[in-house]
Amino acid sequence: MVKAQLDALDWRNALLLAEQLAARFPMSDDAQALYGKCYMVQGKWRAAQAILRRTRRAPGRFLLARACFELDEYPEAEQAIAEPIDASGEVRLRRNDASSVGNDVLWLDDPPEASVYQLLGEIYRRTDRKALALACFDQALRRNPFLWTVYESMCDLGASTDRRPASHYFNGPAAIPAVQLAASTQACRPQTIRAPLPAPPASSKEPANKRQRIDQTPQPRSTRLTGAPLTARKTSSLNPDRVPLSRLGAPAQSTPSRTPAGAAAAASPDPDPYTDPDLLAAGLLGVMHVLATFGDAYQHLKRAQFKLARAILHGLPPRHLSSPWGQRLVGTVHFEARQFHVAVQHFETVGRAAPWVTQDMDMYSTALWFCNRAGIMNALATRVQYYDDLAPEAWVALGNYYSHRKQSDKAVDALKHAVEMRPRYAYGWLVLGLEYLQMKKADLANEALLKVVGLDSHSHKAWSGLGNVARAKGQMHMAEYYFEKAEEVCPLALYASYRGLIFEDRDQFADAIQHYRTAVERDPHTAVFRLYLARALIKAEDAQTLPNEPKYDEPLQLLDMLQREVPTEANVHQLLAVVYNRLARHDECLLAMHTAASCFTVVPPSVHHALDCARQRWPLSLHELIVGAGRSRAGAVAGGLVAGPDPAGAWSWR
Repeated sequence: MVKAQLDALDWRNALLLAEQLAARFPMSDDAQALYGKCYMVQGKWRAAQAILRRTRRAPGRFLLARACFELDEYPEAEQAIAEPIDASGEVRLRRNDASSVGNDVLWLDDPPEASVYQLLGEIYRRTDRKALALACFDQALRRNPFLWTVYESMCDLGASTDRRPASHYFNGPAAIPAVQLAASTQACRPQTIRAPLPAPPASSKEPANKRQRIDQTPQPRSTRLTGAPLTARKTSSLNPDRVPLSRLGAPAQSTPSRTPAGAAAAASPDPDPYTDPDLLAAGLLGVMHVLATFGDAYQHLKRAQFKLARAILHGLPPRHLSSPWGQRLVGTVHFEARQFHVAVQHFETVGRAAPWVTQDMDMYSTALWFCNRAGIMNALATRVQYYDDLAPEAWVALGNYYSHRKQSDKAVDALKHAVEMRPRYAYGWLVLGLEYLQMKKADLANEALLKVVGLDSHSHKAWSGLGNVARAKGQMHMAEYYFEKAEEVCPLALYASYRGLIFEDRDQFADAIQHYRTAVERDPHTAVFRLYLARALIKAEDAQTLPNEPKYDEPLQLLDMLQREVPTEANVHQLLAVVYNRLARHDECLLAMHTAASCFTVVPPSVHHALDCARQRWPLSLHELIVGAGRSRAGAVAGGLVAGPDPAGAWSWR
């Protein structure tokens, strides 16, 4: 009855019954487990922990481990379900105490081993024991290949780098017979309690053998549905009329029939997946194929291979791709690839199909921030809070809204409220740290971003933000370490360019050029990386002390291409003017400087000075142009390029 009340979401009645059951059987381990579970479903983890500490059997100890996990008490959670790690390093689950077996008036089923391994893996993940966590996740997927969240955790821990396809994990039904699959899901079938019909009263006028023949007469269908329980159906291997598994999904073949079509349709109801092993196996195989496809796409997403991830996702059946979960994953891929306008379209599809979905809506609000759609951000925050007033994603959306309106204090207040509601909310801490970075509060930004790294050591955006904070403080060695960690987690072109900027600041131009080339190879369509490469090549030629003739062919070729792509970017024309000045092509140098000056709303003094030098055919100072030019209004809109060596303003990750 306690389970029935829990299924009916009647928490108060379930708690009353469980409390009385525990009072009636104070030595019953499973009665205490049910009592504690009634508090767990209400989110009262501390009360559940106090009750479940009395249990010794596996069901109660599993619930105790879950309560301790939610309370961040990981040693006790681990001790509840796992044996101590010995010298071999093997993970062994804790078994039932010998004294607790066979003594209970109740008997709850032990939790599935897959769920125990999943919880144990999450405990090891929270305590920074990556190898043990991956081993537990692997064991969980071996026992239940439908655990997508386990596979997601493995990829987040870096298991995607082992290059094994997702089908390596999502391959359970291929080795499980269809009959076993059907038997494993019988517990999901709604059970109907049938009372036996009373036997007819014996009549003295009828002979005994006649009454026996009446009792043995088969009952009609209407009587069987309300009378004695139905007998189990035979397996598909003994049913000659069952469609084989290999033919499921194939075009139907016409066969002659002696009955009319309408009568045949009426006489053949839809098959029941709970009693049809072939149909159930085909459905599970289809779900497994979808999970494997999602898994391959998620692997490529974690490796920053966004094109492959998109191609795999678009190969899904339309009904799965158009689902809210599928659209969220496609939107996430475009968001990580910085294609914010496309990401917004997919997140909007999720909002229309399932407006109650709150997961990833914080990412949606950030994409709106980049697309300058402040009004939708405000509406998004209102919608999320309407469906879930405890969702911190609503406060992140509100914080992004205030940040876009340059109301940084209100943005910080909203983001602080988000992380107060959910202290382990890594994305909330990330946006808060980047907001502090934009406010030039380096110490507060560093504190918030370190919190993100503590919660998720594979957050490349947090490592990158820490690198920008270290650069702002002048701690170049720390900045290099942070950018290297970011590139190790996610090999983006952006992080390679950040590392190149560090070496360029140190006048180590060979290393800077190498990292800029890596950035251009990873993202050949982004103009800013080619601009950095051209600038580093010019500096390297200027720094040569040997009397060799400088070679500006490569930077001139790069700048010529950029001039056609972003004709209103002042920095491109300034670098062209420097190259022409070095090659003594003074007329072209003067023309390039005039073009650069026309790109500014207010021409900086350094550009005026460079124009005078070009007219007098004096040498141009590249350092003076880089430091003093600032950023042109037209170039900021057209190409997203920056004049100075720090691209944090144009490339801030939120």
